[in-house]
Formats: sequence, C-alpha cells, structure tokens
Amino acid sequence: MKKYRILPIVIALLLTLSIALSACIPKPSGGGTGGGGTPIDPPPIDPPSTDTPYDPTGLGADFEEILNEAKTAVGAPDATDLDTDWESESYTTIVLSDTNGITVTPTKNAKISGSTVTISTAGTYVVSGTISDGRIVTDKAVDIRLVLNGAHITSTTSAPISFMKKADKRVLTLAAGTENSLTDASVYTVFDDDEGTEPNGTLFSKRALTINGSGKLTVTGNNNNGISCKGDLKILGCEVVVTSTNNAVKGNDSVFISNSSIDVVSTGNSIRSDTEDAAGYVRIENSTIKIRSAKDAIEANKLLYITGGSFDIVTGGGADYNNGDPTLPSQKALKSGGNIVIEGADITIDACDDAVNATGKVLFFSGSITAKTGDDAIHADIFIGIAGGMVDILSSKEGFEALKIEIKGGDISIVSADDGVNSSAGDGVHTGAFNPDCLILVSGGNLLVNAGGDGIDSNGIIVITGGTVTVYGTTRQGDSAIDSDGGIFVCGGTLVAGGSYGMVEVPQNNSPQNILVLSFAARQNENTVVTIKNADGEIILNYAPQKSFWTIIYSSAALTAGNTYTVYSGETLMGEFTVTERITTVNYGV
Repeated sequence: MKKYRILPIVIALLLTLSIALSACIPKPSGGGTGGGGTPIDPPPIDPPSTDTPYDPTGLGADFEEILNEAKTAVGAPDATDLDTDWESESYTTIVLSDTNGITVTPTKNAKISGSTVTISTAGTYVVSGTISDGRIVTDKAVDIRLVLNGAHITSTTSAPISFMKKADKRVLTLAAGTENSLTDASVYTVFDDDEGTEPNGTLFSKRALTINGSGKLTVTGNNNNGISCKGDLKILGCEVVVTSTNNAVKGNDSVFISNSSIDVVSTGNSIRSDTEDAAGYVRIENSTIKIRSAKDAIEANKLLYITGGSFDIVTGGGADYNNGDPTLPSQKALKSGGNIVIEGADITIDACDDAVNATGKVLFFSGSITAKTGDDAIHADIFIGIAGGMVDILSSKEGFEALKIEIKGGDISIVSADDGVNSSAGDGVHTGAFNPDCLILVSGGNLLVNAGGDGIDSNGIIVITGGTVTVYGTTRQGDSAIDSDGGIFVCGGTLVAGGSYGMVEVPQNNSPQNILVLSFAARQNENTVVTIKNADGEIILNYAPQKSFWTIIYSSAALTAGNTYTVYSGETLMGEFTVTERITTVNYGV
C-alpha cells in the first residue's frame, strides 16, 4: 500500500483520498518461499475498498520441523565419551617434576626423550605433577585416554599436549576434585608434522577429542588456538577456562558442550566450528558459558543449537564500541552460516556487532535473550521465528531483520535506533518496492517496539492474526509506526501504534478486524495516556507511548460495529466516536 505525507490540518481529507486512490494501485504478484520450508504465496492485494476479508491461512512456518532438524544434526555422546571411571582400569602413570624429571610406570608403554613423553600404545595414561617445560605427544593411530590428575604442563617450544595421527578416539579425562593447567609457547619451534603447521593449539588433537570428568582445566593459548580439534570436539561435564590469542575452543567438524562450565577470554573467536564439509555444528546444552571475545563469540558454519543453560557474552568490548568502521572484523555474539535454534537458555549479550546472526534461519522457542548491540539484535537472511520465552533488546541499530519474520508467542521488547522489526531482502537497502518474498506475521505473544525509524517495516506484507503489538513510533516525519509496501492486514489480536503525522500508513480496508485512526492537531507529549472506553465505561485501551505522537492506529476485537466509544488524552475528554466502517477515522483539533 502506498504511503502519503499527511499534515495535521488535512489528515481526514487525505485518509479519504487514499482509499479512492488505492483502486489504481497495481496488484503485486505472489510468490516466494516460507522461512520454515512452508510455501508462502501472498495473494494479490485487493484495493482497500473491497468487502472480501483477507485470509492469511497457510502463511506460518513449521517451527517443529526446524527444531527436530537441529536436535538430530549432532549425534549424542557414546559410552566411551561419557565414561570417566579410569580408576577401575589398568593404567600407566606419568609423573612430571622439574626437580626429578619425568617418570613413566610401566616404562614400556611410553618413551621419554628429554622433556617430551611420546605415547605409542593404546590404553589409559594418568598424568600428575608440574613441569615448566614439557610435552606429551601421541605418534600412533591408537585409542588413548589421558587422565589429568592434578597436572600442570607448560611448554616453551610447542603445545604441551598434542594428539597426533588420526585415531578413532582420544579422551582427556579431568580427575574429580583436581585442578589442571596447560600453557603453550608464544612462538612454536617444535612441530609434530612434516609441514610445520601442527600442532596449532595448546591442547591439540588431529581427530576427534572428548574432554570429560568433573575436574577443572585451565588452558592458556599464547601462540594460536586454546583447544584445537580437527574433528569432533566434545566437552562433557567439565569446568574449562581458556585464554587464547585466536580461537579459544575449536572443533573443525563440530563442537558439543554438555553440562559444563566454560569461561573464555579470547582475542580471536571463542567457540567455533568452521568446516566447509557436511558438519560444522555447535551444540551447547545445559551449560554455563561466559565469553569475552574480541571477535565472534560462538560461530558455527552450518548449525548452532543451544538448549538450556546460561550465557554471558561480550564481543568487541560491547555495543558502545561500535563506531561503524566496516573494516573491523566480525564481532557477533551468536553466528551461523546456516541456522540458529535456541530453546530453554538464558542468554545475556553485549555485542559490538549483531547479537544473533544467521545466513539461514533463527528460531527461539523458550528461555530468555537480553541484548545490547551495536548493530542488529537478531538478523537472519531467510527467517526469524519467535515461539515463546522472553526477548528484551535494550539497544540496537535495528531490532529484528530477515526476509520473513514470524512471532507466534513470547514477550518481546525492542529498542532500536532505526527500524524495530524489518522484513527485507537483507541487503540493507530500503527500496520502497513491493517484494512478495517479504512477510511479517504476528499470530501470538506480546511485541513492544520503541523505534527511532519505522516501528514495523515490511517490503512485503504485514499480517496480525493474534497476540498484542504495541509500537512507540518515531517522531521523524519521514518514518511510520507501521510501514508496508504490500499492505497491512489485521485479522485478530490487538494493534496499537503511535507516531508522527508525516507518513501515516493505515491497515487494509479488507482486514477482517475493525481499525481506528486517531489524529491530533497538536503533538501529544511522551507518556501521555490515551484512554478509550466503551459505552459501559470499561477501558478497552490505555496507551502511554514513551515518545511524543500525533497519530494512533488501533485495532482490537473490542472495537465492534455500531458501538460508541469515548476518548481521553490524559485527563481531558477529547470526544466520542461510533464504529460504522471497517476503518474509523477520528480527528481532534484538525
């Protein structure tokens, strides 16, 4: 639907004129694909004067399908991953000492050369003691469990632990009640491969690595990565603290963290899986994660799945450090080259860049997200879906941005310097042209937007079928509280949106639910309470926007045809109106 610049003294005239002109608007063609794989084919937008109600059936995405895909993408740990009972096994002991050197018992299972222990035989090895320049290396493709039982290993030449060769399983167990530490050299002079590129982290594994046990491990990465695994990395039931100059925790194929406490300070990325092959997953469940990252905090190439637990994330120094420099590295909190799925987690984010960013889809089911961000709060190229929980965006450039956005539950509050909720092609260009692939659908929940730009803006259509949508719109005359290039349809729920007079857009006349357009000649101050009462004196609307305003768009099931209502601005009785049409226009002082 077109937008018209409206002055207070001619609001009523132009609203009437817009209905007449709408008959000349070309009907945009349908097409497009739904965010959850469900086809979305918006019907041609009829002129607002039509008597045919708009039917939004079939626009919703399949949330459960996307959730099930996330749950099955990363396999559960097997029995070997979960086994921490090393004391009942036959094992070899490795005792480290700066004074007495290194001892291995029995000696046949490992070779000592200077300050380096090389393990070539499959089995369990229990390491204890402290050494200021030592290493443990595996040089055969055999399955090994390494138990750190109060071990503190520093290397001045390379990585203190290097699992070389591509064995099926390498397990590092942290003995219960123990504290352990690994520190690598700032410059590597010793490498374990012929190319001189490996190891590339303080704790390095050539293939899959599982870290389990209820002890604590502190990893200091002075050269590159902290924990670096070139296969699948699992951290199960552990307490891990990592400081690194590059990636803190990296599993090339996947990272699986469960029931663990992870505390990371990184001058690079913090938790990462970046393979370009079929994997590239990060799954974190029921864990406590604290991250202070100079670059991206948690990054997955294909899928980031978070279920349960709590997260405290700061990237790039926080939202206040975003100076708009496009040459800065990516400093996002949660990032995926595919999808991001979150359920049941409590997440706090202070991000210099986007708080949540996915090339594919972002789905939030339950829990909470509280975020401050220097750019978008939640950005997805394809789809954003909110099914429940709490999302509180304290500050952002834009709140939500995606091709399609669906809100079917939850309590959402967005503060944005620009658009609050924006459905666009994702290129940052607002052409003002209808895009049939764009959609904002609200079918439930509570959405509150406090926007410096457009409150809710779609290059396609906006459909409200349920829930409550409240907008504190911009005071800028070139933006709207609600803005759509294809039409706004109110089919249920409650909509109240206040804003400036310069660019007012009214929902379609073929919306099934009645709509009220209130206009004031004089600016109403912020926090002025606009109250509407029905004929019985019952309050059907109390609206107190946190910004000054001239217009209010209101729609709810409480507006019924033939009934009369009274309007108050603060304590002042403005007058009364009767609902006689789908869109009722009321002007005060105009």
